[in-house]
Amino acid sequence: MTRLADDLDSNKRLNERIQRENGDLKRQVDQFIQKEDRTITQYERIMDQLKSEIKDKERQGHTVETREAYARQELNSKLKDLQLRFDDLKEDHGKRESELNFSK
Repeated sequence: MTRLADDLDSNKRLNERIQRENGDLKRQVDQFIQKEDRTITQYERIMDQLKSEIKDKERQGHTVETREAYARQELNSKLKDLQLRFDDLKEDHGKRESELNFSK
């Protein structure tokens, strides 16, 4: 009977030790999960920030492209105007030259 009582005591102590170890392991797992959750949250913030920066850079690129297109149109318009003026001057010059040659 004392042997059974000793075994029971031994098993109780073993059970208590296992319960403590189990509790410690659960706390460690919870701490690890919390740490991982914080890390994930930090990476999500970084990713959101990078996405925002990418969108901003895309907007800036689009703005530059739009300005470039307008500048190109304006340049083409000025070139056409200058070409017309040049053609007019050339025509006037030709007329004057003809008049000078005619009067000789």
